[in-house]
Amino acid sequence: MQRKNRIKTFLSRLEKKSSSSRIKQEVLGLVLIGIAIFLALSIVSYHPTDPSSFGEAQSSAVVQNWMGLLGAVLAAGLFDWTFGYASLVFSLILGWLGVALLAQLRWKSVVKWAVLLFLWGWWFAILLALPGAFRANGEATVYYPSGLLGGMVANIAVWYLGTVATVLVYVLVGMILSVLTFHISVSDVFRKILGFLNGMWQQVREVGMRRISRSSSSETKRTRTASPSRSAKAASRPSRSSPKPEEEKEAVPEDEEGTEPYSTPEIITSEELESATQAVTQDPSPPGENAPGGRQIILEEEEKLLKEDLEIEEAVQEKELDYDAVIQNTLKHYQFPSVELLDESDQEQRVPREELMENAALLERTLQHFGVKATVKRVVEGPVITLYAVKPAEGVKISQIVRLADDLSLAMRAKGIRMIAPIPGEAAIGIEVPNRRPSTVHFKSIVRSEKFINADGRLVLGLGKTISGEVFCADLAKMPHLLIAGATGAGKSVGI
Repeated sequence: MQRKNRIKTFLSRLEKKSSSSRIKQEVLGLVLIGIAIFLALSIVSYHPTDPSSFGEAQSSAVVQNWMGLLGAVLAAGLFDWTFGYASLVFSLILGWLGVALLAQLRWKSVVKWAVLLFLWGWWFAILLALPGAFRANGEATVYYPSGLLGGMVANIAVWYLGTVATVLVYVLVGMILSVLTFHISVSDVFRKILGFLNGMWQQVREVGMRRISRSSSSETKRTRTASPSRSAKAASRPSRSSPKPEEEKEAVPEDEEGTEPYSTPEIITSEELESATQAVTQDPSPPGENAPGGRQIILEEEEKLLKEDLEIEEAVQEKELDYDAVIQNTLKHYQFPSVELLDESDQEQRVPREELMENAALLERTLQHFGVKATVKRVVEGPVITLYAVKPAEGVKISQIVRLADDLSLAMRAKGIRMIAPIPGEAAIGIEVPNRRPSTVHFKSIVRSEKFINADGRLVLGLGKTISGEVFCADLAKMPHLLIAGATGAGKSVGI
């Protein structure tokens, strides 16, 4: 009993301490956001003629900064000694810290994003300083509008690396920051670039192939139009210039030593060529039509093909059976496996009633500590999870209870809780708390249940038990989709 009282007092002190620390965090977050806005407006309205310190300020001097003398001094210090116009990143970092305190974010991610913002600010400051550093060949003395840190890094890079190497290193650093900030995969970027270039190359190739096909088709047409005149010339030459045998013997005398006679080159006059061309154009005929024996050869080949004996195989005809009769005959001799093959279900480990009542009272007290009035009106015990139906008082918003999920999990000493806000059909919020000693749901207890045996349908699935321990069955025929979670080889398909 004393131990329980100590635990309760410890939890109450812890809750009070957490509530007070939360208020301090929210106040600090609002202050940081206000400073960030003030600093951003000071940098945006920076003017070089404004005083850079309180000692330089004169009563007659007009301060053009929107935030007055304090804003002018802060803007001058950040502008001259840090990142110039890129010093706006400091206001972003302060604003981000304020939002993190208000939202109670994890400090690991908060610090990570703050460092990335600082590096991006430095990167942009170097970008502003590079043109001046290139013009002065790394010896620039005026650091406007980049500030001292950006200008010095740009001068050192240009002095030691040169223009080309500086640009390459600068682009490489920007790519690394992009990968760290936006989680961009460099391989995906290059893959998309290569895909784009490949698509452009395919388009250029298609255009080139079309032009080549057009040029080849035009050349083919020219060749076809020129072929009749050439064939006419070839046909007219032997008919006009073929000499008689007697003339050949007279024109080509035989050599004294018995060598073969030679023929003199044929000479065709322009009048003969013109008359041959006119004869061809007046009576054009397709090549090969008047060739001796051409059509006769084709007819002889066709007759040979017709006279040959061809082997013709008949189509195979499969024998058909009555599929329904075969299946019914097979099912007559099939014996379904017995339910006794399954393991026996263990005795369910019920949560004691005293523990359930104590948890319900602890929930009400924890909510009351945080200023939320609510009562537990129903407790549903299940094999794995227990549901507490919490009814909020009048004027209490659902978000006030949902926001306390982590605090309730700490008070209940649970691994994690789940909110059902609200429970469908009820004026209550469901808080599911895992049991400390969960009981195993055996498949044998499901298939032997009355609900599974008397279920309608031929494709009934015993999916398990609900939160309240009730057997849940469903008809697979009525399911448009079914999602089963499990590792490879766990038996998902066999289970269906």
